[in-house]
Amino acid sequence: MKHRPPEIIGQIEISRNENGIFIGGDPAGLKSLAEQVAWLAEVDQERMPQLPDGERVHLHWHPGCQLTRNSEETEISRLDAKGAGLVHGRGSSGENSGG
Repeated sequence: MKHRPPEIIGQIEISRNENGIFIGGDPAGLKSLAEQVAWLAEVDQERMPQLPDGERVHLHWHPGCQLTRNSEETEISRLDAKGAGLVHGRGSSGENSGG
């Protein structure tokens, strides 16, 4: 498993609308978004020497870079921290909403 995520290719938009959060993209963008999320889920944080204990692997997506210009700044993160396992706190209610 690579320690760097695959790059976003294509167009991805993450924005707010009257119904909540909108996530959309062209086929290439959606596929690369899925690949980044899969990488995030599968990467072995314990084998990342540059990641301090207690930190989480995460990605930042920026408008005009990984996202379309009218997108929102977005961070996606693992909830489990290196060396600590699953830690509830910032950004987590500790509940599994399951949809």
